[in-house]
Amino acid sequence: MRKAFHSMRKILIIFLTTVCGFTSKAQTEKIEIDADYLMVKEASGIKPISVQAEFIGFRNPPSDDANWKPLLYKVSKNEGEDNEVLEKIKAEKAKLRQAAMLNGIPETPREKTTAVPKSPVLGVNFAGQDNSANYTPLDNTIAISDKDTIVAFINSQVGYYTATGTNYYTRQIYNLIGDGTLTNAMCDPKVIWDNTSRRFIFYSQVCDMISSHSKIILGFSKTSNPSNGWYFYKFTGDPLSAGDWWDYPKMAVSTDEVFVTGNLFNEASGNTFDQSVIMQIQKNPCYAGTTPLTHVYSGIANAFTICPAGYGQVGSYGPGILAVSSLTYSGGATNYQFYNITNKIGGTPAPVLNTYSVPITSYSPAGNAPQPGTGITLNTGDCRVLDAFYLKHTIHFVHNMDVGSGYCGFRYCRMDTKTLATGIKNIGNAGTSDYCYPAIASAVNDSVDNSVVIAFHETSPTIYPRACVLAVDQTGALSAPVVVKAGIANINTGAGPDERWGDYTGLCKRFGDPAASLWMAGMYSGAGHYWNQWIAKIGPKNVDVPTVASEQVTSQVYPNPIVDRYTVKFDVPERQNVTINITDMEGRTVVELYNGIVESGENTFSFNKGNLAKGIYSLNIIGTRNNIRNEKIVITGN
Repeated sequence: MRKAFHSMRKILIIFLTTVCGFTSKAQTEKIEIDADYLMVKEASGIKPISVQAEFIGFRNPPSDDANWKPLLYKVSKNEGEDNEVLEKIKAEKAKLRQAAMLNGIPETPREKTTAVPKSPVLGVNFAGQDNSANYTPLDNTIAISDKDTIVAFINSQVGYYTATGTNYYTRQIYNLIGDGTLTNAMCDPKVIWDNTSRRFIFYSQVCDMISSHSKIILGFSKTSNPSNGWYFYKFTGDPLSAGDWWDYPKMAVSTDEVFVTGNLFNEASGNTFDQSVIMQIQKNPCYAGTTPLTHVYSGIANAFTICPAGYGQVGSYGPGILAVSSLTYSGGATNYQFYNITNKIGGTPAPVLNTYSVPITSYSPAGNAPQPGTGITLNTGDCRVLDAFYLKHTIHFVHNMDVGSGYCGFRYCRMDTKTLATGIKNIGNAGTSDYCYPAIASAVNDSVDNSVVIAFHETSPTIYPRACVLAVDQTGALSAPVVVKAGIANINTGAGPDERWGDYTGLCKRFGDPAASLWMAGMYSGAGHYWNQWIAKIGPKNVDVPTVASEQVTSQVYPNPIVDRYTVKFDVPERQNVTINITDMEGRTVVELYNGIVESGENTFSFNKGNLAKGIYSLNIIGTRNNIRNEKIVITGN
């Protein structure tokens, strides 16, 4: 029997620090690298070319019929920098995993910590966009306005939500854009909230791997409310006119511009990787429906999936932008790439791209991840950077990697943009489960505090694929993980022996919220053996009470308000370990009421209120394979 996930689960943690560790000076502006560190510069002054943006027009179509939910999807291919090399590495990692299952994994030295940070707290959570078309993967992305309007995507569809979970708008991306010249094969959406301009920006692309069809679409909301419509722009996905098509986008916004990066694959050479490029687009003309100036940087050595870093809290930075990338498929990569676009379009001096090679402790891809009840594994991908943000001259970023014996986990890195010194933490659960496809966001509103929340997905031979979060504080200490949404079955869409698991997890900050809340768009395995989207509010403390119950644990507390003695009833689908505790509204544990085995079916547990003072608390029921259930309880009387 597995031990309770939150309190006793073994977590593999490796903390490695080079030069600066997890300490850096306060800084809110993009700054240049110290002259002493210029010896690591790989390329100076890469100049951009200009490309033309085509204004498609203003669009504001009605929502699709919620009763019919029409869906049309095209499955995209998972292209990497060198798929043949990557598959050979994964095959070797599968052998390591098998040996570890038979013989155990080597003991890893654990870091010494004096305090464990509080785990993130799950708030209101609800089902996201419908995936009844059995699409894989979902490519989740999410953004929320300062008026609590949520925009969330799965691969070819968008939904608008209230912060309480009401889905009041749903539309296929192709139909929302309304350009009949596009191929109806839209995928890889990205959405961000530009908190200084108070507008949404979203990205999508044509995904049929045909160079002449390859197009990039950017949408800019006319107002802070997406229901008031979008201005749409179209760009070629073959910016170098080399017979390429565009894939694996990343997007971030600076003070003056939007930056979109992508990988180019050459159609004539069998869809092999050509190069990575960066697109720099003026944003203010796009908010007004006029034509922006646009630059493209190419010829960037040793790059695959360049990840631009937007600002991590309220505000922005610039001019230009900072970005990072990793070596994706190497059996033992020992460096990252750091990028600086030096100015805005039209600035003096003219903007150029400088690149730097940053030495780092080695990393490599993991083996694919097993699931319960099937020989079909989930593809853990490679080591490309998946998410990043910038704050006080530090870039925070995450990527997948082997954390031991072929098991997948992820690396969290803090890179000082003034000295290029790095602090890293490898996070996983080697020997037990696989963590994969992380996303990262600032956990606080204080720019001096480096604390973050990381969202990710997990599976194992005994855990159906599920969505999770954890916290890393200023010192680098790691919280216990929290299950955001438990899986129900294994994934089996008939795609083959390795099912797609990524490629993206959505995590965004609710800018301006005094509680420093975040929102996650993750995925879990549904009863139909395909992926479903789940949207959740995440906070450093009890941000609110969930409005949607877990599918696998139900409970009832009575009487409520509580005067003397109270009873909790709950159902579990199977015999398992369950923890019942009470936390205050700040998320602090007040008392652990029970930690032990319960039988399947309905259970009743009664106890006195004890020494609880008058007030409002949260009753939490935590099972080994079930989602967290929080219920507000009120204590009255003495």
